Amino acid sequence: MPIKHNLTKYDILQEKLHKLSQKHESEYTDEDLQLKDIGVLIAAFSSGLSWKTHKALSDNQYEFNSEDIRNEFSTAKAAKWKNVTAMDIYEVSQKSIPKSKFASWMYYTVNTREHNTYKTAWERFNSYILSEENDGVETEKLY
Repeated sequence: MPIKHNLTKYDILQEKLHKLSQKHESEYTDEDLQLKDIGVLIAAFSSGLSWKTHKALSDNQYEFNSEDIRNEFSTAKAAKWKNVTAMDIYEVSQKSIPKSKFASWMYYTVNTREHNTYKTAWERFNSYILSEENDGVETEKLY
């Protein structure tokens, strides 16, 4: 008997990131690179993958101008984006990070040449989260 699962936009984005992480980087298209950048931001802002950055964004317990936060971004960029879960995506989507905090984080953490790249990725992530096109898609899985 088939079992129904409701996939949310968070599950769908997680699956896209997982599939991308299985590809070799030399095969990435421009769209793949943009998806990876979204994954990097989620990994950099999620409490499960980047605790100090999460605390700096949530309650200002850490300064953005710190080596710890730069290191969290570096590890998010190198590998942590591959481990993003639907819960991480949901958590980051619910944070309502003000533009000013995002800009401060970028100023202290991201290389100036990459500012436009990550600003675009953040805007795409937010528009994806606000869209209802991927919410509540039903799929059937046979066992």
